[in-house]
This record gives sequence, C-alpha cells and structure tokens, in this order.
Amino acid sequence: MNKQKIVIYGVIILAGLSLAWWINGNKGSVSKPSASNTLNVQRTETRMSSSPPSNPGQARPGEILIGQLGVIVPDDWQAEPQSNTMRIAQFRLPAIDGTDVELAVTFDIGGGVQANVDRWYRQFQGPVGRDTTFVSNNLQITLVNIRGTFLGMRVEFELGNYQMLAAIVKAPDGPYFFKMTGPKESVSSLSHSFASFIGTIRYVGNQ
Repeated sequence: MNKQKIVIYGVIILAGLSLAWWINGNKGSVSKPSASNTLNVQRTETRMSSSPPSNPGQARPGEILIGQLGVIVPDDWQAEPQSNTMRIAQFRLPAIDGTDVELAVTFDIGGGVQANVDRWYRQFQGPVGRDTTFVSNNLQITLVNIRGTFLGMRVEFELGNYQMLAAIVKAPDGPYFFKMTGPKESVSSLSHSFASFIGTIRYVGNQ
C-alpha cells in the first residue's frame, strides 16, 4: 500500500471515529438556547445557491468531482438528478430499515457557517444536537447533528423523531453544504457511511 493510500485511509478512519464519538456524545447534549427553539421564528427564508467555478481540477482514481471538491462516494450511494436548481449534487442513500435517505449538496448559499447552523436548528422543535469543527485535508469542516421534531421550512407539518446530519466544508472557492434529514433510525444507520464520505473530501482547484 503506497503512502498516499495510507494517508487517505487514515483520514477516513479518523473521521469515522470522530463522528461516532460526536453522535454518541449527543446522549448528554443539551438543547440550543430557547431563541432557536421557539415556534415563532421565521422559517421561510429564501436562499439562493451559487454555482462553483467551472474549471475543476483532476479527480484521482475512485473519486468524483463535486464542484471543486474531489470525493469518494460509497458504492451503495446512488447519484441522481438534482430536484431543484439550488443543488449541485444529490444522492440516494440506502438506510438499514429499507428506506432511502436523500443527501443534498449545495454551494455558497449565503449567511456564513454559524448562520446556517442556527437556521438548521430552527427547523426543529425542541432540538437536541451538537456541532463541531475540525480540519481535514486542509479544509475546515463543521459537522452538525440535530434530533427532534422536524418543522422544515414551513409550519404546516411536523415530523417527530427526526434527525439531520450535515457538513459545511469551507473551500477556497466558497462553502459547500452536505445535508441529509430523515427518520432518526434511518439517518443514524448512515452515520458511519456519511463520516467516511466527508473524510475523503479534498480541494482540487487552484489555491
């Protein structure tokens, strides 16, 4: 095994271990401040997603390109057409209970890292969660894990016992957002697959 593969596998293992700790640690997590928990917050914000620059670098064997990012996609993830123009990529993930969970990727949707993390918390009623930031492949990555009653962007429906796993990757060309939301059992079963995927992300564009 060459040095490059050892480094890549090491990053994947570390990412998986850190996410496992991060998810299991949520058992003792506390809710976000009440300002984020109230049902009176505005959940109808309009976001415009940019497109990453159109001159991507070269992918390594086994990678695909998402904008200026090279990633290794798990074999059982299925790429599918984006369901709206804000998305730059979309995947269908098989959960352990036989259901599918959608992973959406957007680019530079505005607001900064913390503003988007806060917005995601406001999409849950009584949320319990954790977010953490680390550096992988010279990219700052913020992971977010939230559980509670999902309200989405509208107040017409509530979905109990839901979970969101998300990552914000700060790349030189702008931030990339990876997010999945679904029933807790389904999303939890995909946590290690998600960690491995996030751990492979690297920037392939010009610095």
